[in-house]
Amino acid sequence: MLDENPMGINKFRLCLGVDSGRFEYVNAQGDKILNFGLCRNGFGVFPEEGYSRDVGSVYCPGNDYKCAASAAWKSEKHLRLNVQVIDDYYGRLWIDLIFDGDSVAIKM
Repeated sequence: MLDENPMGINKFRLCLGVDSGRFEYVNAQGDKILNFGLCRNGFGVFPEEGYSRDVGSVYCPGNDYKCAASAAWKSEKHLRLNVQVIDDYYGRLWIDLIFDGDSVAIKM
């Protein structure tokens, strides 16, 4: 179940390790991976491309922004990812994953 989906995600998978993880997803741009640390920042590239270096709202193919991403369990069934864009522009994205049996709700 996808809810409030600004990135147009139509499929996703969550992979968790001991101190890091990956949020893998598919949208109109293709297959994407967002790496994150668990209870710590992981540094990398925000997987959505096209953000301009000059004007924030102008699409620029092939351009990516650096980011710091972390995740923590808010409760037994609620994982929150915190993505901080730390490049020419600054921004933040929260991804809440709420698990309920065999389903998951996602809110961004």
